[in-house]
Amino acid sequence: MSASTCVLVEMGEEDPIISVAQLVAGLIGDADGKVVKECESLLEAGKFTEVVSKIMAHGGKLFADAPEKDLEAAVLIIGGLAQRLSPADAAKCVDQLVAAALAGTDRGSLRAATLFQLYNMTTDAKARFPILKKILAYVREAKLAELVAPISHHVEDNYKSWNLDAAETRAVLSEVFTISPRPPATPIPTPPRPSASSTCSSSSSPPLRRVTSSTPRARRLPRRW
Repeated sequence: MSASTCVLVEMGEEDPIISVAQLVAGLIGDADGKVVKECESLLEAGKFTEVVSKIMAHGGKLFADAPEKDLEAAVLIIGGLAQRLSPADAAKCVDQLVAAALAGTDRGSLRAATLFQLYNMTTDAKARFPILKKILAYVREAKLAELVAPISHHVEDNYKSWNLDAAETRAVLSEVFTISPRPPATPIPTPPRPSASSTCSSSSSPPLRRVTSSTPRARRLPRRW
């Protein structure tokens, strides 16, 4: 499903946001359809942010238990609804989605993917950067080191659109790279202890010579910036 399919159009058909309400109702076992009915009433009254709030009151269940494709579609639908609202109301909707995504580290890759969906759907450059900062914090918490490379490349390609200066860009990249775990140090092998036969060698054996290490000193890597 592309982002364009989430733009709501009055055509007499069921509004996509109601399908999200139905998904949540199924996840929480709302057999009476109370959530769906309340969302329909709020939608008819034009209270879009309250519809999102009603759904996201069960955001933890949505992100924890919804099938992957259904969760991705739900995020796109709510994000598409937010695009129709004022910047303040849109921010409220997006913030609720982000908060639900950040609420746990289970299904970490999927949660991070939905955060990227919201980031890509946000057209306001000033609003995009705070979402990226939250993504960075979540990637660190969930230990998603595989996302370090794509995020760092994205920062390098887009920092100008966030009006960051060189120092701020370095700070963001530094934060990205600290997410990646350092490889464990290679243990130094313990030399074998001499056997009894070797200690009783004849006196004609050549004397042991002191061997100096020829290993070159490690060179410091140049700074990236």
